[in-house]
Amino acid sequence: MKIFLSSLSIPVLKRLHEINPALKPNVLITFYGLNSPKDYTKTYRNMINGLILDCGAFSLNNKKLGYEAHVLECDKLFMQYRDYTKLTQNDYDFLFSFDDDFTPDGFDHNFQRLLDLEAAGVRAVPVIHNLHNHEIDFFINEKPKYSLVAIGQCRGDDRTNLSVLFEAVDKLYRERIKVHLFGMSTPSLVSHVPAYSCDSVTWNDYASRGRALYYNPEVKFLNKENLIYFPNKEKFSNLGNAVYYKDYKYMDAFLAHIKSKLGLVQDDLIAAQTQSMSLSLVNALYFMELEERINEDNRLRGITFE
Repeated sequence: MKIFLSSLSIPVLKRLHEINPALKPNVLITFYGLNSPKDYTKTYRNMINGLILDCGAFSLNNKKLGYEAHVLECDKLFMQYRDYTKLTQNDYDFLFSFDDDFTPDGFDHNFQRLLDLEAAGVRAVPVIHNLHNHEIDFFINEKPKYSLVAIGQCRGDDRTNLSVLFEAVDKLYRERIKVHLFGMSTPSLVSHVPAYSCDSVTWNDYASRGRALYYNPEVKFLNKENLIYFPNKEKFSNLGNAVYYKDYKYMDAFLAHIKSKLGLVQDDLIAAQTQSMSLSLVNALYFMELEERINEDNRLRGITFE
């Protein structure tokens, strides 16, 4: 499995490279609101492993526009996306179709967008938004044309239910169709389904709220993901499922890990001038190491992708 870090910033990317050039993350960038794609596709491409492009329909849907304004904005973004990807598609490992209808009945609309992209010469990955209608079977019947599909937001389907997600992904995997999971990186889900790749912005969401992710091998439970809270200037927010760093009993092991891999010490995670960057580095490293663990488990289970 490849885990793509969504919108990993150039400063974080450069700092990872300075620490260790072998730390090359997979990165997803979103066309909507993207100011300088050449930073990723050209200038700093050697610092990135895999690079993929999303159209940004999710961000546009979150704007909560009225119906007419939403339709106009979607059509405008689609034309910009089509024109951009027609010229630059070879800069990306793969890119996704323009799936602006997230409803359970949006297949026809989204598929027409895909056909329009293909008519312009763009090779795009289709996105499934319903796990219980005909969408999965449709793309199976279309193989080998679509050797990779994505599973996006599925309103009405609980894709966070492991049995639901596994059934969908395994059905496609058995037909030799690779699956990308949009916005999913929870270990209890992604480590138990034969998905080719996934993406997540969790690394940044947690870092922006003073939280560091840590895989704790000393925990005896199956879920070994710990969340450590470093308050900004000692101003507490709701801890949620995080543990305040002064109360975290595995702090020495955590600090030894980030020291050996990133050269960071505890003060880097507390000081106002270094906290944001340091937590971003820690969380990016967490997902890169999670990818390694999942791939090793998949190898032992005989899960392979051609």
